[in-house]
Amino acid sequence: MKCSARWRFAACAISFSLCLLQGEDWSKIASETDEPAFGMRIEAVTPGSQAETIGLKPGDYIYQVGQRAMRGFVDWRREGEETLFFCRDGKKGTAAVKSGLIGVNFVESFRPQIAYLRGEIGRSDPRWDEAVVEALSLLAPDPANALKQWESARALEYPADELDSFVRAFTAWRLGRNVPVREAYAAIDGEFKTMPRLYAAYLEDMAYATGQVDLLRSLHLADPDSSKVTAAQLKTWETLSANPTEARRLLDLAKRLKGRDLVPELVPLEGEDSPKWAERLEKLRTKGSFAPSAGRYQATKLRFPEGVRDYHLSLSCQLFVWEFHDRWSSTVRLGVHAPVEEGKRLGNRVLAELGVSADRYIGTRISCRGGYDAQSHYHNRPGKPIPVKGDEKEGEKLKMSGVFRIDLIRLGNEIAAYCDGVPYCQMPIDPASPTSELHWFTSGISARINRFEAWSLNPETPIENP
Repeated sequence: MKCSARWRFAACAISFSLCLLQGEDWSKIASETDEPAFGMRIEAVTPGSQAETIGLKPGDYIYQVGQRAMRGFVDWRREGEETLFFCRDGKKGTAAVKSGLIGVNFVESFRPQIAYLRGEIGRSDPRWDEAVVEALSLLAPDPANALKQWESARALEYPADELDSFVRAFTAWRLGRNVPVREAYAAIDGEFKTMPRLYAAYLEDMAYATGQVDLLRSLHLADPDSSKVTAAQLKTWETLSANPTEARRLLDLAKRLKGRDLVPELVPLEGEDSPKWAERLEKLRTKGSFAPSAGRYQATKLRFPEGVRDYHLSLSCQLFVWEFHDRWSSTVRLGVHAPVEEGKRLGNRVLAELGVSADRYIGTRISCRGGYDAQSHYHNRPGKPIPVKGDEKEGEKLKMSGVFRIDLIRLGNEIAAYCDGVPYCQMPIDPASPTSELHWFTSGISARINRFEAWSLNPETPIENP
């Protein structure tokens, strides 16, 4: 059994001389620097900030504040001072920071190949080391090729260990397949006394995407300071007596349970029936465009048809950013809400919500939440950029992004959110909670609607696990 606190790369030296993948010498980084396998890479530092005072600069890493592993928390709201753990110029360091803004823009850095080369995860052997490192380096940016390369490592007799379980679960998730997250959790939990945060973070993401509330509870209790699952969410699950959802893709089921077309039945909320609301609804129906400028937003709030419990909403759009705003994000979001009374009872009104945003430092991000969760969960979306005015070459026409497809599905006591066929949220909900509102929100971004559909799901159609 391994202990994640130990650093053992010297005793587990990789035998092949070159590990130059994606322009990086991973072997050198693993053996000669303290750069983390999982952390936040700084992209910009705010002048006059605490980060600048410490001496941090773009390319450095932050990986912990106090007892909390960094997963996007730059606004630290606890009173007093906390210890900031960072890697500057390849070397670890600490500094005391006051509550409030640290003053950095960052992108999440997930490089499991470094942890492998240091002997922290997996099994090292000269026969497969190079294939394993290449597969792990592709895991986040190109999961399809990562899986192909991983099969090459397995063909070289890499064992069916905890890393194998993790890679298979991660690639299944990112490729929109059934996710064996429970198997991965069991393999990893059985291997370590203290689970590496690199594993814990992505197991949590996969469990959130598949509704495995018992795994989420265990991961939270193991490291509550680092978990993105809040104590309030745990309380909501207790109120609902929530159990893990079935290991099935609601998106696949929804296509087979398609009922009546709900789009003609959607109307603006009462009190929001002015001409502008009707115009926005018509844009959704007729493939129109939404283009609020930087720092401004447009909200389209629609009343859900009475008596409809199970449904499938699907919206496809292309995006473009004219200009970034210093404070407001450039984002689109599609969400469904329960009535206000349900929100008071269960802590939040949001049944499910998924957003796509562009960030000048991070690039494309997916945000999601569901099951009355007040906390949004963020994910990098590499390989699918959202164009920004000024990025085009001279003489080149302005282009929209590729098509983003958002699907929200409610079926019985489950609700799920997908982007481009990948699940980001599947949560248990109270089957008695009515869906009262549909929200389409755009802020500081141009969105051209390619398709908007809303269908009831036919409960009389036999449901079989795909």
